[in-house]
Amino acid sequence: MKILYFEQDKEPKIMNIKRDLAVEQKLVGGYIEVYPVNEEILIICDEEGWCKGRSINRLVEDKEGVIHQAIRGSFFVCANGEEDFKSLSDEQIQKIMKHLRPGRYPEWIQ
Repeated sequence: MKILYFEQDKEPKIMNIKRDLAVEQKLVGGYIEVYPVNEEILIICDEEGWCKGRSINRLVEDKEGVIHQAIRGSFFVCANGEEDFKSLSDEQIQKIMKHLRPGRYPEWIQ
């Protein structure tokens, strides 16, 4: 599965990972929480990031710059496969990277 991985304090990188809960949990450092950015894009993060005192990695904002979510710790972005996660398309990756600002994740990317 092709994802964008946002490791804490590093630039995002494109990765191909196995669709496996253990692999996904290792990437985020804990239990999986799914944050739907929109109908097509999902953020997968550690559901206990706040409790564990993880630093804020990215802020999810809308077109007007209003912050909707603070993502703590490492996370990855994938496409919504309705019942499962699926690979991001090259077009989705390009849009996300084009509109990404330091410390921000664009919620409105489709």
